[in-house]
Amino acid sequence: MRRPPTTGTGGYTGGGGGGGGGGTFTRIIPPPVFSEGFQTSRSVPENAQPGDAIGDPISARDNQGEAVTYSLSGADAALFTIDAQTGQISIAEGAVFDFEGEQNTYQVTVVAKNASGASASIRVVIKITNVALSGIANDYDANGNEVIDLDEAIAAVNAYTAGTLTREQATEIVKMYFAGESAS
Repeated sequence: MRRPPTTGTGGYTGGGGGGGGGGTFTRIIPPPVFSEGFQTSRSVPENAQPGDAIGDPISARDNQGEAVTYSLSGADAALFTIDAQTGQISIAEGAVFDFEGEQNTYQVTVVAKNASGASASIRVVIKITNVALSGIANDYDANGNEVIDLDEAIAAVNAYTAGTLTREQATEIVKMYFAGESAS
């Protein structure tokens, strides 16, 4: 959504030549301009960790040469952070994403503000991408041609998910992957 430019008022005095006097003026201070327009998107893998950067920074330029600072807003903003100086969006502490879960698309608004207080915003859609559990498939033969150490397989799942699953949840994933075969 585009916002109107900030305005300021001030006084001036003048004189001579048959007319002059005081008055006010309006100075139009244009907001920063986003290089990607009013909406853009980024993607991030479902196994990304807190602090991981999401795509390229969201950048805006100020036509007056003033410094631009960035902030986040919106319903999903708590799941992300933004570097106020660079516009780089990252994953917030405690945020966990699952492509197969109920939600795999999030929206935030990035606000760019110049030193004069003029601001502009851009909507950013963040898409969570799927990541296959390739570590397990590469380490174990799902056709039952080898003896599988259940603890080792569970450790592989926990390593993949950065330990965000309980042992019981990891065990269920391993069992589902091996089609219900009992592992020893």
